[in-house]
Amino acid sequence: MNLLYLCLTSKPLLSIKKQSAHYIRCSLQTSERMTISVDIRYHFTTNHRPYSQQAIYLNNNPQRILNSRADRLILGSTFSSQPTKQPDPSALAIKMTNKPRYLSSSTRDCSMTIDGGLKTSSQQSNKRSTNYASTKHLSNTNHPNSPQIQPCRLPDEVNVKTIANVQKSVAPVEPSREHIENIRQILKYRYAKVNDEQEVTLEKDHASGIGIIRIKSAAKNGISPRMMCDLLDTIDELYSWPQGKGVLIYGHNGFFCSGGDLISVRELANYEDGLKLATLMQYNLTRLQSLPMITLSLIQGSALGGGAELAVTTDLRLMTKSSRLGYVDCRAGSVAAWGGGSRLVQLIGSSRAVELMSSGRLVEADEALSFGLINSIIDDSNLNDEQILAEAKKYLSSHLIGADPAIVAIKSLVNGARTLPLEQIVRQPAYYEPGDSFRASDLVTLPCSPAEMKPKPSIDQLLFGHFFTDHMFQVEWDHERGWSTPLITKVHNLEVHPGSKVLHYAVQAFEGAKAFRGFDNRIRFFRLDANIKRLLRSSRRLALPDFDELELMRCIHKLVHLDQDWIPELTSGSPLTSLYIRPTIMGIEPSLGVASSRKSLLYVLLSPVGPYFKTGFKPVTLYTDPDFVRAWPGGAGHAKLGANYAPTIMLQKQAEKLGLQQVLWLYDTDMKLTEVGTMNIFVSIKNPQTGKIHLVTPPLTDGIILPGITRDSIIKIARQWDDVVVEERYVTIGELQQLIHEERLIEVFGSGTACIVCPINGIQMKDGTKIKIPFTDVTKENNDEFIQEKGTFLTKRVLKAITDIQYGRIPHPWAQELIEQ
Repeated sequence: MNLLYLCLTSKPLLSIKKQSAHYIRCSLQTSERMTISVDIRYHFTTNHRPYSQQAIYLNNNPQRILNSRADRLILGSTFSSQPTKQPDPSALAIKMTNKPRYLSSSTRDCSMTIDGGLKTSSQQSNKRSTNYASTKHLSNTNHPNSPQIQPCRLPDEVNVKTIANVQKSVAPVEPSREHIENIRQILKYRYAKVNDEQEVTLEKDHASGIGIIRIKSAAKNGISPRMMCDLLDTIDELYSWPQGKGVLIYGHNGFFCSGGDLISVRELANYEDGLKLATLMQYNLTRLQSLPMITLSLIQGSALGGGAELAVTTDLRLMTKSSRLGYVDCRAGSVAAWGGGSRLVQLIGSSRAVELMSSGRLVEADEALSFGLINSIIDDSNLNDEQILAEAKKYLSSHLIGADPAIVAIKSLVNGARTLPLEQIVRQPAYYEPGDSFRASDLVTLPCSPAEMKPKPSIDQLLFGHFFTDHMFQVEWDHERGWSTPLITKVHNLEVHPGSKVLHYAVQAFEGAKAFRGFDNRIRFFRLDANIKRLLRSSRRLALPDFDELELMRCIHKLVHLDQDWIPELTSGSPLTSLYIRPTIMGIEPSLGVASSRKSLLYVLLSPVGPYFKTGFKPVTLYTDPDFVRAWPGGAGHAKLGANYAPTIMLQKQAEKLGLQQVLWLYDTDMKLTEVGTMNIFVSIKNPQTGKIHLVTPPLTDGIILPGITRDSIIKIARQWDDVVVEERYVTIGELQQLIHEERLIEVFGSGTACIVCPINGIQMKDGTKIKIPFTDVTKENNDEFIQEKGTFLTKRVLKAITDIQYGRIPHPWAQELIEQ
């Protein structure tokens, strides 16, 4: 007996598309949205329904319907096994609208392949074909959640004939994000419960760059539709976390993950929803594995089935001594189908992987370590859950000592090694999405001729941003062709259409970074990687194209190397000098519609600079008008956009008319201090009870404060000082006046890339009210001992700490040396 069986969706098994007096056109809808269309000749009863016995003919060969269930139609054929009577390959027409996954056959003389319709055995053809079908073993049990339908009752004289040619299927393609969002919406709202708690939460530690994912569900942290939706949201949040370096995943109440939550699985309305859940899980694990961060699973209790698949997706794994891990899917008659099976093979080899998956046995921590399945064991005999979590976090921190770009590059290399040949991995930059960026290796350099090179200004001529080096970097983007070949050429005027979006809607973002010539004559960048990350975030806020951060950094290194003679030397008694780096990205499509730009330009200028303020390190007085705000919640104050700065110029002009230097930007009716001109603001407060200094700066939580690189550096440095407590909160004008009255206000200063720090000695309100800010001039006593002993003059203390790093007096990961070309 030859068998031909089709794995179908739950219903309808056979749907009528068109009917006439002599035939009916039907379609069989299979899983994975594959449609089989056929024309069938039939006889009608009076009620126009097909009748007769359970029989069907394939190319005039009778087939008996052996079994018809909700998800499967099994036909038995009686045609001869002789080669002359093999069925014609065109006897059955299959029209594929998506990749089929569950279509297979088993016959003595013919077999069905996805790309060849009915194809005979090797006696007939040796043509190579790719079979993307996975064989579905015959079973006597129905799918537990598939609705039952009645078998198709077809007439005795039934012929199946060709109505279309077989279309070859394509290789499996990762589902689009739009498709995943549809799945998430269906699962989240179809299976939502009253007072349904979030099953996956994320806690971000900005100081360490570690995110902690906690799995918490009722059934021993089992996998459910709600959990998968929460995990998708959590992974999305991690991708948009610029400070993130590492991720730790653990389960609530000392239990990692028990695999599929059987209660939730039984609640699935149909077989298709089960496929949706599996698709979402596959997508989540792939995204988790591709995170540009080091990931770690802390396995406590047990990691079973899907929980084991989740564990092996991360880069590192820790197990407590008492925990167990097992691929128990085979006990339920299934396999590890979410990608964990192939990852297990990559991790411990095929032989051990087959042994673990086929036996379904549980593996203790010691054996898992010997297999290479985990990286280390935590002895939990005398530790509680919090202590175990602390140990895991400490272990993860020890693998995050590199700079952010190094971690991204490591992940890119490791992820590429799973799928790409070695030669491709070495050439492949750290793309978040391969192919979406220009490459520094393709950079074309067109240097100036000696006659075109400009004379360099002296140090005393270096007004901020008034001089530019000989060369610039530029690269264009087009929505159809992508990024063009990057170019370094002489500084030149840009030619843009007068209808360009940047000219009409300010579709432009920029950055400000610096390179320094140190006391040892070496050139160092200060946190250039952080500036490029922020530029990318700002670019996304304007729907401008993505680029690879590392590739832009490499291009900037080459540009600075070419113009390094423009970087002023550090001499005794000279002002602080540097090379200012100004990357800019803009939309240049000539179109007057308010929409995303289909053409963009990214370029970088270099400018040798001295101090930002002509007065040097002297305090400035601020003007403030509470009727004006710089940014507001829900706006774009957190992005470095040109559109944020142009509206501030009017008030800056007003300040200058009054003989004042900068503008203090307030927000809300209680007049919160937000920013100073183009700088972040810090307030230094004395705590009489503890004797410590509280360094206060506005938080980043509501999106109205620009996350300054210098601001972040000051916070991280000050947190290392025992006599300083850092607070991220708002200070109001009222609190500032109260602190002055109580003689607790020590100082106020601004911070930014251009000036590093800028002391403030007063504020003048719009109504004429003047607020005097304490300021002690320590420029005449500028030795380290004085600053450290007093412990109150944080402006000068911060300035010294940062400049020591920038000019190479103190080795630090923030100071990245110029790569020699």
